[in-house]
Amino acid sequence: MERSLEELSQDWQSFAQRAERPSSCLFCPSRRVWWNGVRRRTASVRDPKGRRAAYFPDVRCPRVRCATCRRCWTLRPEGLVAQRHYQLCVVADATAAYLFEPDPSLARVAAAVGCDRRTVGRWVAWLAGVAQPSDLLRHVLHAAQAPLVPRLLPAAGALRQATSAAWRAVRHRAAQVLSLLESLGAALGCEPPGIRSVVSAVWAGRYRATTYARPALPEFARRLLWGHGPVCPHGP
Repeated sequence: MERSLEELSQDWQSFAQRAERPSSCLFCPSRRVWWNGVRRRTASVRDPKGRRAAYFPDVRCPRVRCATCRRCWTLRPEGLVAQRHYQLCVVADATAAYLFEPDPSLARVAAAVGCDRRTVGRWVAWLAGVAQPSDLLRHVLHAAQAPLVPRLLPAAGALRQATSAAWRAVRHRAAQVLSLLESLGAALGCEPPGIRSVVSAVWAGRYRATTYARPALPEFARRLLWGHGPVCPHGP
């Protein structure tokens, strides 16, 4: 079940105090691992009571350093995605509204979420590049072990309002990817939205650790589709 904002706030705000120091390094066999300060994060998550995002101004994430190889990484509370202020539940909600509502508007969706209209446009473009729809469909069918008919096309209004053929193609592909991610998450028995569930499954054991290095989230999704990443059948 999705946690309430109150529960999420309590969990995130207390994380720095209750986080346990790792017993070994992420990058080498050394067990000489020490605390190395705190990274302060901000985040916006979907408010279950409405579309507008709820803002968390100061999430303290402990940093860890290896005394042998000198490399550092950051521990994160459950649900906080690396390198993103707007969490994937917000991205899923906003892009779905823009791609599938009958009268879409970047400005209207952005106002409802509480971000800039260009941010919503970047989310749509990012979503279109996460994975090939044909690869996603293959994995959906494999996970479900049954024929499915996911919603693949954006609302007609989204295509009518496209200012160019290139942007129309981006919207069309983003709608396909979003629909298939939702279907894949459901087939794996994960908690929606599918974007968050599938990315969390790809992160797997590293879900709560961040190195702030490449590859980016689309690359992690491609690892899953190529068969190089583990899948957690029950979600994060």
